[in-house]
Amino acid sequence: MDYTYNEKPIIEVFNEFALKTKRQIFYTENQLQETKLLQSAMTKRTLYIPDKNGEQIYLIGYHNPKALGNNDLYFGSFFPLSISNEKTLSIRKRFFFDNLNPFKKDTFKLDNHYFDSQTIIKGNDKNIVKTVLSHYSVQTAILDSLHLADDINAGINCVNIDFIPEFHNKSNFGIFTKSKWVTDFEVLEILLKNIRKINSSLIGK
Repeated sequence: MDYTYNEKPIIEVFNEFALKTKRQIFYTENQLQETKLLQSAMTKRTLYIPDKNGEQIYLIGYHNPKALGNNDLYFGSFFPLSISNEKTLSIRKRFFFDNLNPFKKDTFKLDNHYFDSQTIIKGNDKNIVKTVLSHYSVQTAILDSLHLADDINAGINCVNIDFIPEFHNKSNFGIFTKSKWVTDFEVLEILLKNIRKINSSLIGK
């Protein structure tokens, strides 16, 4: 991943965003030890920016080139969720080829035609689908986010955010991408706005 944006180091971009929006920023860079298989220098980077309204809502970026599995890179807006951290739910945009997929029986449905026609839902507990997605404002916030870009996803416990104390041993709900760190200020604010809506709707559940 390229950590420059418009010829500026990416941390300068986020520092500018935090200063402009009067938010705090927490950023780390750690050189990773080389191995026999990975001789080039690599850097683990973490970023989080708490929302300014005092709620536990964050912009979070993570990149660890040496991470195993599916947690090496992500960026998005998140909040901690009080459910079992063994529950998983992932929601992404539906594409044309999904209609041709012979394995679509593995997916869940909300039984809302408009939402189901635009999304692919997967997880390990069918009951959580209606529990989490039943509220109209949650559905609209998710759809609005998925329409920002094809690589945007939403879901529960799709990534591990243990490096932030507020998420340690807790579940999380996120709107995120696993392809890059988002640097567009307008998109960052939309991600925060939509995760606030979802948090407000689920806080009583």
